Amino acid sequence: MKKTSFLYLPPLVLANYFLPILALAATNYTTDQSALLALKAHITYDPNNILAHNWTTATSICQWIGVSCTARHHRVTALNLPNMGFSGTIPPHIGNLSFLAHVNISSNKFYGHIPTEFAHLRRLKVAKFGGNLLSGSLPMRFFDIPSLQLIDFSNNSINDSLPEDLCSGRLSKLRVLSLSMNEFYGHIPSTLGECRELQYLKLNENRFNGVVPRGIGNLTMLKGLYLGENNLEGEIPIEIGNLLSLEVLSIKVAGLTGYIPSSIFNISSLKKIHLKKNNLFGTLPIDICSCLPGLEILSLGRNKLMGKIPRDIGNCTFLQRLRLSENKFSGVIPFEIGNLQNLAMLGLSVNNLMGPIPATLFNISSLQIISLPLNHLSGNLPPNIGLWSPNLLALLLGGNELSGIVPNSISNASVLTSLDLGGNRFTGSIPNSLGKLRHLEVLELASNKFTSDLELSFLTSLTNCRQLRQLFIQSNPLNGILPRAIGNLSSSMDHIDASSCGIKGNIPIQIGNLSNLAFLHLSGNYLSGFIPITIKVLSKLQVLDFYSNKLQGSIRSSLCSLKNLGSLALDQNRFSGSLPACLGNMSSLRHLRLSFNQLNFSMPRSLCSLKDLLVLNLSSNS
Repeated sequence: MKKTSFLYLPPLVLANYFLPILALAATNYTTDQSALLALKAHITYDPNNILAHNWTTATSICQWIGVSCTARHHRVTALNLPNMGFSGTIPPHIGNLSFLAHVNISSNKFYGHIPTEFAHLRRLKVAKFGGNLLSGSLPMRFFDIPSLQLIDFSNNSINDSLPEDLCSGRLSKLRVLSLSMNEFYGHIPSTLGECRELQYLKLNENRFNGVVPRGIGNLTMLKGLYLGENNLEGEIPIEIGNLLSLEVLSIKVAGLTGYIPSSIFNISSLKKIHLKKNNLFGTLPIDICSCLPGLEILSLGRNKLMGKIPRDIGNCTFLQRLRLSENKFSGVIPFEIGNLQNLAMLGLSVNNLMGPIPATLFNISSLQIISLPLNHLSGNLPPNIGLWSPNLLALLLGGNELSGIVPNSISNASVLTSLDLGGNRFTGSIPNSLGKLRHLEVLELASNKFTSDLELSFLTSLTNCRQLRQLFIQSNPLNGILPRAIGNLSSSMDHIDASSCGIKGNIPIQIGNLSNLAFLHLSGNYLSGFIPITIKVLSKLQVLDFYSNKLQGSIRSSLCSLKNLGSLALDQNRFSGSLPACLGNMSSLRHLRLSFNQLNFSMPRSLCSLKDLLVLNLSSNS
């Protein structure tokens, strides 16, 4: 049997070989430990005392919370401390973590500059610094780190420009560049098109200017392009149509002009298009949804688009938000829009649309917002409106040519918070069933032909709407008497306009219960009697408008307690007596209108102290 032979090395030789290695490892460990302890010392606020209890020299740094190390040499490779509530600065010592590949300190409150030593981290792949208070510029050589795959400095206050050669021969592995919500300025580098691995480019909400570089069309792996809310100019490059993997295109509020390239609508992977608030022209392709079958959001509002809304829109079965407001679209709202069973928001306001509102629209149970004001829509509301709208929060139909009655079934839209039917041709009584809308905050019924019973019972029903803040019923022939129940309206009520409604009788003293009321318009009615003394307790009142009624008595000094009142309109009534001198103490007054009454006075000298008064009309009195 053959014996195995071993090479014998004297202990001194082994010691000379291993001791330097062990010493170097100890030195590197100490360097990493010192860098982390420096970070701990620079963190001035640690709400959960994580670092105080865990980052101690009594334990290995590899056991510290948020720290990852190599298995063999115990070198720090990752630092993950997001959402810790930390506040402090980043020390330059972090640049000594030479094995660091991942750093994530996002969503804290780190402030100050990013140390130049960060550019020493040549193994760095992931840098997540988003959601802090960092300022200044990025380290000059930061973009020279060849291993970088993800850069996220979003939502800080960094003030810098990007190097023109950003992607020239470097950052070849970069997949994510997120610099949104900062103070970056200058041109978007034309060399970005050389970062061929880039999947997400987020430069939105900065101060970039110039044009969108055509080279972006070379980023064929790009999934998300966010350039909006900058100061850009020029057209959308036709080359963007080459981005066949693109899922999100967002260049909203950016100052772009020209036509939307038709090639964009051929990117079948697109899910979200945000181009609102530019100066874009053109029409929507008739086969838009055949080309974009996965479209979820189409937001093109506040542009200069025209033509008809294509019937093919009904084939975008994944569509959740359709926003085409403030354009020049014409024709009818396609009946096929009722096929969009995932639609949550429909915004078509301020266009030239006409014809009826498709009844099928109100069968979409997912709808939360229907916004169609300021078009030329006509016809009646469907008799079952509200029955299939369990999630509807806002129904905005003002400024059209709609007619007929408001069906009682509208109260089935039980979570409705805003209802705007103003500026139409509705007739019939205001339904008492509106009182079942317990979440209602804004009710706009002005400028129609609504009627009511003598008791204005719909107002009593609205006392059940405990969230109601604003009520607009002006310019309707209601011809009733204000009920005492008006004082039982929501304590949140801040705006009531019942002008020009043919209302008669006295103003109930219960009006003083509406402690948050800021605007009270009752002009152009037939109200008689006195101004209720309880008005004086409405300390938040800014506008009191009783113009053109039949109110009488003296103008009471109690009005002087309304310290926030900016406009007092009592003209064309039957007030008599003298003006209270305390009006001169109402420093917030900008408009004082008392003409065409039966007041006998010489103007109180105290009014001369109202230095900010813009309008004073005391004419046509005794």
